[in-house]
Amino acid sequence: MYNNLISSNLMNLKRESSINLIEQNDMVLIFEPKTLFQFLSTLLFQTDIFQQQIKTLCLQQFKQIHKTINNVSSLAEYIINQQSEEFEYFNLELIFSIFKVKIELYFIDDGLLSMIVNHGYNKTIRMFKEDYNYYELQTNSYRKKFKFIRKLLDQTINSFLQISKSHSSLNKEIIANDLGNIGESVQIVSSSNFHTINKKIYECQKSLQFSSFFRRQSRGKRRYKIFKNSSKIIQSQPERVIGYLKFYNESKKYGFFLDDKNNKDIFVHQDDFNQSCVDPEFYEKKKKGLVPYFSYQVIIYQGKTQQNVKAIDIKFEKYDKLK
Repeated sequence: MYNNLISSNLMNLKRESSINLIEQNDMVLIFEPKTLFQFLSTLLFQTDIFQQQIKTLCLQQFKQIHKTINNVSSLAEYIINQQSEEFEYFNLELIFSIFKVKIELYFIDDGLLSMIVNHGYNKTIRMFKEDYNYYELQTNSYRKKFKFIRKLLDQTINSFLQISKSHSSLNKEIIANDLGNIGESVQIVSSSNFHTINKKIYECQKSLQFSSFFRRQSRGKRRYKIFKNSSKIIQSQPERVIGYLKFYNESKKYGFFLDDKNNKDIFVHQDDFNQSCVDPEFYEKKKKGLVPYFSYQVIIYQGKTQQNVKAIDIKFEKYDKLK
């Protein structure tokens, strides 16, 4: 039907042995069936949204090529008989003319056949056909390069858009900022781990609540509390101390570390766990025969009636046997 339309000098239909042809050419079949124009859009532009535009381009190219006396009958034949194999083959040749790509088409018909459109091309696209579905053929070397390039692109885009950071709508782990000597304090709202878009990164999103000599407030189910910071640091120990969590009372919100070096109990409050983004309830569940060890800084502060010692800036180190 389309014999008068297809130029034989560009279309080369040859019979190949069906045995190991794809493997011998280091190719992989991508099992995602597409129509012809879906497939061409995906291969040319990495998306199938341009299938209608490509179809229109083919029609325009057809009209441009066949400005002859038989143009009307040829155009009618092209438009009406769109379910024939010849129609699809002719469109492949039109695609070659428009985009200057080499097209390799493989299909089963008494063995594996391959159709090569090859005449001064800039790029090669490979496809496998079964009935009227088309499947992408990729070489393993291309797949490796594509994965590497895609990884670089993802890293660059993530860095530019800061995608790896937590999103405000996600359940987040919150830390407090040091407000310095301005008479203000910070209350931690909630604390829980979550996976960011980049699974390798866990990041705390900062959420601050400020107060300056205000009384505690509570309005219905409001989760924020405003409080006055009455403790004053007298002395701090610069070097960090290693100790294990000896005791923790969830209801009273405090516990004790045992200082390995001096064999002394060091008080720790829930607020200091929160400010360090550490959940003591999680680490309190000891592994078999092991206890959780933490590093922390020891400070002396003025309480209501006396000076007290406590741990701040807490960081989980490891699970280890009790020394």
